Amino acid sequence: MKNVLLIGQLTDISGYGSAARSYFKSLLKLEEQGLINLKIVNFSCESVTREDVDGNQIGTDIDPEIFQKLSAKNLLSRLYITNMDIDESIASNNVELSEDSLKFIEEGYELVYFLINAWLASPWDSEDGSFPVEDLLPISDRQNRENKVLFKLGDRLLINIYGITLQASRVYPCFVWETDKVPDLCIKGYKHTPNIENVLCACEWNKNTLDDSSIEVSGVTVPYTISPKTDYNVELGQKLREIKKENFAMCSVAQWSHRKGFDILIKSYLMEFYKEDVTLFLKTYASIEETTEAQNKYFAQIIDGIKSTIQHNGKVIPNYRCKIVILSSIMSKEQINSIYQNSDAYVTTTRGEGFGLPIAEFLHFEKPVIVPDKGGHLDFCHPNSFYIESSYEPCFGMPNSPGLYSFEQNYVECSIRSTREQMRSCYNLYKDSPDNFSKLGKESYEYCSSYLSIENTTNIMKEAIGIS
Repeated sequence: MKNVLLIGQLTDISGYGSAARSYFKSLLKLEEQGLINLKIVNFSCESVTREDVDGNQIGTDIDPEIFQKLSAKNLLSRLYITNMDIDESIASNNVELSEDSLKFIEEGYELVYFLINAWLASPWDSEDGSFPVEDLLPISDRQNRENKVLFKLGDRLLINIYGITLQASRVYPCFVWETDKVPDLCIKGYKHTPNIENVLCACEWNKNTLDDSSIEVSGVTVPYTISPKTDYNVELGQKLREIKKENFAMCSVAQWSHRKGFDILIKSYLMEFYKEDVTLFLKTYASIEETTEAQNKYFAQIIDGIKSTIQHNGKVIPNYRCKIVILSSIMSKEQINSIYQNSDAYVTTTRGEGFGLPIAEFLHFEKPVIVPDKGGHLDFCHPNSFYIESSYEPCFGMPNSPGLYSFEQNYVECSIRSTREQMRSCYNLYKDSPDNFSKLGKESYEYCSSYLSIENTTNIMKEAIGIS
């Protein structure tokens, strides 16, 4: 039985955090089957600490059962080492490795690396091209009582992700990306990591992108397991029903960014339903630092700006019957489920998804989706879903991250015409054939839940990390 170490943003509430916990669930199942010995290292990229001095979760952002299991499988003594200053860590003995963890490292381990793959290149990304790699290893020396799993940087303790990676017998980087080319910095990282066995890709689209590149590493598709709880917030649900009344409603859930394609969605929606009683719920936010009031004002200005550019018979439309409802406050999982519960379809014109977690979550409410015809979500969306025609277009307007995004890459650009057509087709099916609409929703759920079930994803993970 081999040792497997999973490192990732395991306590973050971002998409990366949710995906990392998904792989944790699959690996935990393999351990329960007696096939691996599992430990984890949490590398939080958020400033929030969700752990008290006794190791219990603060709040309920993460499933309490999963949080408890993460704590139990932790290689280190706390989940939030990187969020603590050195004095606090030393005072509470949080830099010590347990006997069990020392033994785990000494026996050797394979590493599932669920961090940004570009970080694999970081030790070699210095200006002169050199880095004292020997200073990173070994990560634990029992004889000399050295612990290099952690290292000091100013008044902080950081996790030695490079040493952990280099000391692993095999490395499985986890790749999820939104364009049709592997970023240059990821390629550099792969070349500097000789112990890569397979790259675990979130979808077939990412696997094909990797296979088409010049890298001499192989990719294997390992989907995330999704079995969300569908409990919802009754109070919010009532408010949403009062807004939509008995009319057709769609929703879209994502942080506001150029990549998420809200500009295309809003234009298409306003053009198609300007004279009909239809509602679009947008669960989004621009910044968690801003107040809900400030964000709602910001989004209202954007929507008004889009409306000012839409003309019908040479005139700006004075009054839209269709509604756009912005929901920008921080919400619990139950509140987000209320949006899903009170929407008849999900719609997105995203410019690229390596997976598409909200799409998968929505499908568990047994309702259809309107999505681009390219991207990672195709793996779990029913063939009869409403697919928006799109094209690959040069990538621009993305974050300024050297070595990641480039106009030499292409992302997905949805057609406004096709977006209108697919929303209309969905709406017509809902109105004219409710039984067929309901049937499509149920079939979509069954298709998704079968592929993303814990049983299926665990079997795929088992094969991907070489367990026969």
